[in-house]
Amino acid sequence: MAVFFIDPFQTPYKRMNMPTIYLAYGSESGNAQRLALSLYERLTQKRFSLVQFSELNDINLKPLSQDDTLLIITSSFGDGEAPSSAGEFYEHLQASPSVACQFAVFGLGDVSYSNANKFSLQYGCL
Repeated sequence: MAVFFIDPFQTPYKRMNMPTIYLAYGSESGNAQRLALSLYERLTQKRFSLVQFSELNDINLKPLSQDDTLLIITSSFGDGEAPSSAGEFYEHLQASPSVACQFAVFGLGDVSYSNANKFSLQYGCL
């Protein structure tokens, strides 16, 4: 697997225009957590502004604004269900009238299951 990063110090973007990043993971076996930790380390090395690094269930949606970026790394558990560290977050997200932030979801799952990545794919339907 290859992960590519834009180096903010070698691009035309000014430092003050860098997004505020929330990085969260949902993991049952630890794979998504390890990937999130690796991304966290790379982002902090590159001096991105990380506000929070935590399990998805610990993310509070209220302070997120249109200037924030929420990066989600999550696995699916069983037959496409949410991992225990992410289910509450998804319920809060469904109950929220709107969330203004930008977001990206990286889903991990076993394609031998018929509903592989079902949990991470549900974010695109909100």
